[in-house]
Amino acid sequence: MRNILIRLCAALLLAAVLVCSFAGCAALDQTLLVIDGHTVTRGMFNYFVYQASDYYVSNYLQEGDVLDPRKEYDGRTLGDMIIDHACKQLANEYAMLRLGAEHGITLSEENITKAREELAEFKKEYGSDLLSQYYEEYNMTEEDYVQIYALFNLEDSIQEALFGKEGPYYPDETKLDEFRKEFADGIYHVQYVMLNDRASGQDNIKHANAVRDLLMEKDANIEEIVDTYSLTADANNANDVYLTPNGDITESALAMLPVGGVSEVIHEGEYYYIFVQLERSESDYVDEMASSYVSELMIEMIDEAVEELEVEETAAYRNYNFEQR
Repeated sequence: MRNILIRLCAALLLAAVLVCSFAGCAALDQTLLVIDGHTVTRGMFNYFVYQASDYYVSNYLQEGDVLDPRKEYDGRTLGDMIIDHACKQLANEYAMLRLGAEHGITLSEENITKAREELAEFKKEYGSDLLSQYYEEYNMTEEDYVQIYALFNLEDSIQEALFGKEGPYYPDETKLDEFRKEFADGIYHVQYVMLNDRASGQDNIKHANAVRDLLMEKDANIEEIVDTYSLTADANNANDVYLTPNGDITESALAMLPVGGVSEVIHEGEYYYIFVQLERSESDYVDEMASSYVSELMIEMIDEAVEELEVEETAAYRNYNFEQR
């Protein structure tokens, strides 16, 4: 569940670097958009603009850089690009609601009531002052919070109902058998370090061998080493993968490698690879492939639903300005 409150710290940090003025802001309950009959207020839209701002800060700015909405990139201001990003996210949210509505799952007063009840619990836990600060930082109202929270909770329910294991779009037994056959035909379970084969114009094999030595050490922290050195590392994930060998070299390196064993340094394309063999689990592999399958299907269906959304823009939306929202 996307709990809005956990974004508070990020919002406070972002507020320190945003270059904007709230002077002259219009009423936050003003309608900007109506999407498939659902009203999007200025305050709700501000929330998604803040999320889009956070995205640009995290992915496009260097540490210490200030987000300047007036700065231009290819003839467009960063502020306009952020607004576009917010619109795309909003479209995805309401596209999920459209998918739910097609299966009889709709936003109701019960959803709103539940959101209000959970907000009351948040007030007890965090205090009204902190929540008021949260609303102020996002430039939204408590009612905007309730509406967005209800929206997110309903989307989670729709995703589980349609794409969960009991849902109509989860892979059927025929598809699951395909995944089982793939597993039986030679899927390996590994962690690996991926390195450039050259660094500063020189062959990087010495560094690759040094990393392999680290992996070979007794009681080596494989996850930490992968996180530190691999080009593909993600500190938020376990970095283990099920894979089909790419080429004879990788196949021969993994076929005879015992569980816990570390491969030689393998040169493929422009990279060096070092693999650590892990235990295999058919059920884990099938679950992973099923999850990937439904994720791709869900994205495809959401993209199609976005194209079908009925959107009404108000004058307030057309005059919306990043710096005076």
